[in-house]
Amino acid sequence: MIDRQLFNDIVQNYRDNHWILSQEQVIFGAIENDLKSQDTIDTAIQCLVLVFPRMFELLSKDVKLWGKLVREAFNKTVSPEEDFIFPNPDGIFVVQLREAPSQLPTKTKRKKRELVHPQAFFEMYLVLLMTKFHEGKINITSDIMMDMILLARSVNDPYLANKTYQTLAYIYNSQSNFIQARNFAEKAWDYWMSIPSPLESLLTAYTLSVAYSGLGDDTLATQWATTCKDISDSNNTYGHRDIISHLKARF
Repeated sequence: MIDRQLFNDIVQNYRDNHWILSQEQVIFGAIENDLKSQDTIDTAIQCLVLVFPRMFELLSKDVKLWGKLVREAFNKTVSPEEDFIFPNPDGIFVVQLREAPSQLPTKTKRKKRELVHPQAFFEMYLVLLMTKFHEGKINITSDIMMDMILLARSVNDPYLANKTYQTLAYIYNSQSNFIQARNFAEKAWDYWMSIPSPLESLLTAYTLSVAYSGLGDDTLATQWATTCKDISDSNNTYGHRDIISHLKARF
């Protein structure tokens, strides 16, 4: 169980490589146990989103087990068919889990193994982190932001790297740090223009509109708001269903 002492130790020491590796099994067992109860699951998830990037960066021998723990927490927190929309006065953040690669067929008949995909674990990690942030149960500090970037680089997926930039822009807007919000959102926007991705483009344009409004540049804020309204996915090419229309109704 994660008692107050262990919780405080994790919060204070999770970036200490020697400490986190020496305490890995204790922390893993405590989180795994506390995910089983609704009374303790929130604290378990708070600790998990702090520790998981460190395990990935340090190449823990049990990193796949940590990934499965993220999946367990995710499955107990959200519906797998749900789109994860977190609105606040400073923007709208959405995560859609991409479909994992198919498992190759085998010649022998055996129980299908659970697949381990770092990209899927990263998306689940983002959803868990942003869920707790949206609920006001975790404060996303500069250290956590750095871990988000390092984890995205470790996973080495361009889409997720830029989704991380978009996420950081959303967080910075909520903290009224509009310069940083603009900088990260502009990085993400350049990438979405190269894919393209209507949903991510809309979310980033909205983030830029909020950022420029916060910076007092009403002209650019209006231009980016207009860009949001002009983005569409009428053919449902990217599987966004009616999300874009649903989001536009909020403007």
